[in-house]
Amino acid sequence: MELTGVDISEVAFNKRISKREFCEIFLVTVRNLTCVMKVHRGRRLKRDYEPRYRETNIYICESTAYRRLTEAGICAKGLAPKFYGTIEDIDPMSCQPHLKDFVNDEYPPTAIFLEYIPNMKELHWTNYNEKRMRNFVDGINKIHKALVFHGDIHPRNMMTVEDDPERAIWIDFDRAQTFNEKPSERQQKWIDFENELVDELAQCMKHDFTEGEMDTTL
Repeated sequence: MELTGVDISEVAFNKRISKREFCEIFLVTVRNLTCVMKVHRGRRLKRDYEPRYRETNIYICESTAYRRLTEAGICAKGLAPKFYGTIEDIDPMSCQPHLKDFVNDEYPPTAIFLEYIPNMKELHWTNYNEKRMRNFVDGINKIHKALVFHGDIHPRNMMTVEDDPERAIWIDFDRAQTFNEKPSERQQKWIDFENELVDELAQCMKHDFTEGEMDTTL
């Protein structure tokens, strides 16, 4: 399902799921669809000190990555949440009290709509199993093949599902970089390093699971 041309008046806020420095995440209902709405703080042009060789606008990073993952079939395979669409230039005053933290921002917020997956939990040594971890490794490899660099490898962005012992879901692509052609040498180094991080994380998770305590996993 795709949500196009959504007006903010169509969004019914159910509850806030989490609050972060640059975004807030809500469970909402839009056109009879219950989904996740991730609201990003608005911004415009790059600042002078920001690098020109990578995107730094988290809304552009995330929406572009999810569009590519959707086109590549990654979301349909359950390796990332399904992407339903976006909404820009939100008037936070029309969404009170839910968007009260955005009222004094210089620029209006933007948002993406994502699949709501019940019973998701962050990857932890207590819910580790080898098959699930292999699925995380396989998932990031498929994401890279779609020419998307995640940019924030951490257990908080690796979700499990309580009643599915093998499900492995990558989330939070707000630092992602999406390439339109074969990665440059610099970009390939990013991907190679990210693969190393995932492999190291898999080893740490296995170690901590075997030892029965958090020891090496950050």
